[in-house]
Amino acid sequence: MEKQDLINLKNQIDKLSDKEKKLRDLYLRQLATGELQGPPVGYPSLDKIWLKWYNEEQISFQVPKKKIYDVVYDSNKEHLDEIALEYYGKNITYRELFTNIDRLAAAFKANGVKKGEIVTVGMLTTPESLYVMLALNKIGAISSMIDPRSNVEGLHKYLTDNGSNIVIITDLFGGKFKKACEGTKTTKIISTSLLDSVKNWPLNSERLIKLYEKLNITKKVDNSFTTRYTDFVASGKDYHGKLDSEYIEDSPALIVHSGGTTGFPKAVVMSDKAVLSSVYQGINSGIKFKRGETWLGIMPLFIIYGASTGTLLPLIRGITINLVPLFDPKKLPKLLIKKKPIHMTLAPSHFENLIYSKKLANEDLSYIVAPTVGGDSMDTKLEEKSNEWLRKHGCIYKVAKGYGSSETCSGVTVNVSNECNKIGSVGIPLPLTTVAIFNPDSEEELTYGEIGEVCVQGPTAMSEYLNSPKETEQVLKTHSDGKTWVHTGDLGYITKDGFIYITDRIKRMIINYGGFKILPSYVESILNNFPAIEKSVVIGVKDELHAQGEVPVACITLKDPSAKLSIEEIKKYCKQYIKDEHQIPIDFVILDEIPYIPTNGKIDIKELKRIVNESQHKEQPEKKLYQKVMKKVLHK
Repeated sequence: MEKQDLINLKNQIDKLSDKEKKLRDLYLRQLATGELQGPPVGYPSLDKIWLKWYNEEQISFQVPKKKIYDVVYDSNKEHLDEIALEYYGKNITYRELFTNIDRLAAAFKANGVKKGEIVTVGMLTTPESLYVMLALNKIGAISSMIDPRSNVEGLHKYLTDNGSNIVIITDLFGGKFKKACEGTKTTKIISTSLLDSVKNWPLNSERLIKLYEKLNITKKVDNSFTTRYTDFVASGKDYHGKLDSEYIEDSPALIVHSGGTTGFPKAVVMSDKAVLSSVYQGINSGIKFKRGETWLGIMPLFIIYGASTGTLLPLIRGITINLVPLFDPKKLPKLLIKKKPIHMTLAPSHFENLIYSKKLANEDLSYIVAPTVGGDSMDTKLEEKSNEWLRKHGCIYKVAKGYGSSETCSGVTVNVSNECNKIGSVGIPLPLTTVAIFNPDSEEELTYGEIGEVCVQGPTAMSEYLNSPKETEQVLKTHSDGKTWVHTGDLGYITKDGFIYITDRIKRMIINYGGFKILPSYVESILNNFPAIEKSVVIGVKDELHAQGEVPVACITLKDPSAKLSIEEIKKYCKQYIKDEHQIPIDFVILDEIPYIPTNGKIDIKELKRIVNESQHKEQPEKKLYQKVMKKVLHK
């Protein structure tokens, strides 16, 4: 088929109605499974070969055209006395959940919060944070979820950008927020406590009480600028007006922030449709979710992974969430023993805390269903170890890896079953999602096995970056065929069976002074096979010998930290197995551990660059001279 014929075909497909697109997907599934005969075109976005892993029901389901709150309520209105949340030993039923949401919604209305207004939410994951998000959605306002642990300058920028009049916070961060609000439009801070939902139930709350005593935080508010959460809720008791708002498909409902791994986090605007499409794709992915099961809620609401997959999905399916506001990855083994959650969404780094845990050595984990991992790529060695560890502990499921971003409202791919689970792959596109690989320098779609930029098309795409049209245009791009794609900035490829592999971030790619492109993931894959190395992360640092370009530096951890490893041994190994000398790291920095971003479990590249730069400044002149000689040898 000629290229112009393909373009014409894409244009015809784009003009199909939603019903016609569903029928076409069912037809493509029959082609993929062999029920019908017909040649594939050769382009993943047209063939959708991954549909063979789904049944007809999973392809043809409909996403409710409602607000997020309405779907949560409608899913549970016949089960009001079942447990929605568990928080430090206190069970909160759906009846209590909706009652608290209504009271809070009335308070917002009584205090003049209007439909479409942005309210900033800087909270840890407590029952109150869920009440706030759902109450604002009920009245048609927008929750701007921010990380309360950000520094004052970061918080100030968030508040300046979204123009919030009202900010709701966890009181542990009250001092920072008071400073951050200076010079913004914020006129009221509503302060919640981690103790608000446990104050009358002392069971299991000793840790919280000690924390508050240590930080000298009391319930007394010393300024008129701040209102206690309980007092704010009480202010709505005399409001008797309408609480519900009209559903408008593409109107903003939720704002989260990008990971900020390559710059300051951007405010990602999501609609009800986008959020619910993400949730319902997860529900219909093939992973089994049953009412009454339990879910470990460790992902904060201020990341989209935590808000959609980690919170709304279990609530809509009637699964009890064990809320953990002060999550410490090192205490994950203790949480599993204590809570015994059937479902959990983790970051790859969290599995390291599991498979090396002595506490879990003899623990039966057969109750776990599809332990899901996302947020960052999973090292293949760690994946194999994790699968074997799960098997030895009675779990019949492999690690269910997924892939997504803030801009695509959490996950867009997943390993939906053990059969559809390849080592190193992030799975197949979810039922309503199309993934394609494009040439990073053009709109040319690449075919199977070719590496290019991973792009996503579907109902979960963000609306925009708030107040950032130029940045929005760089991510949401409408191609010449009229279809709008989310350009993820990730490099990857698709196999002929529909499996997606992520190879690297485009922004992580190292380009040297001569324009030669170095993929860190390739170098890491070589280093990780060195017997003494536990993990490696390759970063680019400024080339001191040339006016432009970067050179690769490898940060490594050792299997045995006490072992004496010669850098010369590693260099010799690299020269043997890395084909192109430009890709050989110019230096090796041995670390006790790789730093991770606490909120999402991703490798903290910024911190690694800081560590490397700091170590280079401290180097002895002899070592610096040696490195310069090595650079000349490698890059002559």
